[in-house]
Amino acid sequence: MKRALSSLLILALVLSLAASAAAGPLTLYTAKDGVKVYADKNTSAMVVKTLSKGEAVQIEDSVTGWYAIRVEDPSGDGQMLGWIPAADLTTVAPCVHSWGAWTVTKQPTCTAKGQKTRVCQLCGEKETAAVDKLPHTYGNWFVRREATCTAEGEYYRVCQVCGHEETSVIEKKPHTYGDWVVLRDATCTATGLKARWCSVCGYEKDKVIDKLPHDYGPWTVTTEATDHSAGVETRVCQVCGHAKTRSFDPPGTLRRGDKGDAVKEIQTLLVEQGYLEKKKADGSFGGGTEKAIKQFQKDQGITVDGVAWPETIRRLHHDFGEWEVVIPLSRYTDGESIRVCRECGYTERRIVKASPAFARKDEGNGIKTIQNMLNALGFDCGEADGSFGGKLERAWESFALENNATPELDCLRPGDVDLLTNAWIAGLGEDAWRGQGDRTTPVNLILTVTLTGEENGIQYFDWTVSNLGREKCRFVGLLLGFGPEADFTADNQVVVIDRARLKADGQNRLSGSFCVPYDWTVPLSFCAIATEDGTGAVWTSNSVFSGTGS
Repeated sequence: MKRALSSLLILALVLSLAASAAAGPLTLYTAKDGVKVYADKNTSAMVVKTLSKGEAVQIEDSVTGWYAIRVEDPSGDGQMLGWIPAADLTTVAPCVHSWGAWTVTKQPTCTAKGQKTRVCQLCGEKETAAVDKLPHTYGNWFVRREATCTAEGEYYRVCQVCGHEETSVIEKKPHTYGDWVVLRDATCTATGLKARWCSVCGYEKDKVIDKLPHDYGPWTVTTEATDHSAGVETRVCQVCGHAKTRSFDPPGTLRRGDKGDAVKEIQTLLVEQGYLEKKKADGSFGGGTEKAIKQFQKDQGITVDGVAWPETIRRLHHDFGEWEVVIPLSRYTDGESIRVCRECGYTERRIVKASPAFARKDEGNGIKTIQNMLNALGFDCGEADGSFGGKLERAWESFALENNATPELDCLRPGDVDLLTNAWIAGLGEDAWRGQGDRTTPVNLILTVTLTGEENGIQYFDWTVSNLGREKCRFVGLLLGFGPEADFTADNQVVVIDRARLKADGQNRLSGSFCVPYDWTVPLSFCAIATEDGTGAVWTSNSVFSGTGS
């Protein structure tokens, strides 16, 4: 049996060699150790080489039972053909299989896989693979359990070959509801409830009924509109008493967003009185018109809200006469002027605040300077924090009584500031007073005062001050004296008081405005004073006369 197999293998190898002759020598491997290579096709011939197991050789030629390989000639004359018994080369590697067709060796069913086989035509190796199961051969679907509105049903079908059963769900049926029945009526304050039931299983389904709308009565005015405010009207639900309110404007009122000729008319009046640019009088009540209305209302002393109420519009139409001073501006009272509409007699008032003045709870640099002055004069008002509180009020009251002045509760009037500032100047001492500087001194104050207008007995001025000296200083205030030889060390009036810093070499400047009564003695003389950082020395600026800026 072994000899038959060996002969078959040799035949296969010979066929393989014949098939591959055109492709060159075939590589084989020895099957065992000590394989002898003979000089001729005879086991009694001379052994020219011994091979080890697994050693690769290239077959050059073959005859029945023998393979020839190329080896070194023992005589040293180069190479020769050596012969190996075919039985010693039983391992062929690697075989490039040449498979035949698949043959089913076991038929598949719908319950088990089958098997198929194929054979290499070169080496006879077999390969097997599974054959997929066949699909079930199902019959028709049958109902096993009918669906209801409370449970699912079931279908089934059976394979006619193996009896395998497959099932499928039948969805629940919908409920068979009756009509809706109201369980609780809805009102305008509460939702209602209704229900309906399934006639098969009795399942109950509820649904909320929306609230009813309020049954309101007519609108009734509860707050009358005025010429400068909206009114309020109310209506009440006749079932539950719920009240609903809304505001309404008096006739003729115009607001932001309105358009038309009426808007154009008030815009024209605002243009004529200097509150609005002409190009913005376009008949559309926008932000610019609202801003102009607010400024007009502020100047009129009425509620500032930017709405063109009837009163606001009426005032825009007034034909006023000239302003008349009824209370002159002084160091202790605000100035007041009036003018009267020639057509309706309406009186408009204008107040000019006396300054500098301060009230309880005010804050700022001016208050810091007042606190420093009181502390320097020995009237303790605590830290100079710029806040008008109880300590400052008590210190000021003590100072005023000691200087034969009547203090006003909760405020300092311009005359009070004059009294305190002149007392502070008088208490400086000659060593602290430096006078006017120049470009060579630590502080060199340059003051400019310009008259900008005169109206209703009041003169309006703009001012600027800078420091051209080499050291920083603190601006104290702007003093007003009278005459070309004004003495700014006594009996001054203070038109500006502050504590802002002036940098050296003119790096910044301070500016502002003030006003004084027209009938004060002229020419007017102005002078700025400042304290030098570090030393506390007091410096004055150049004197400016009658607002000429010289």
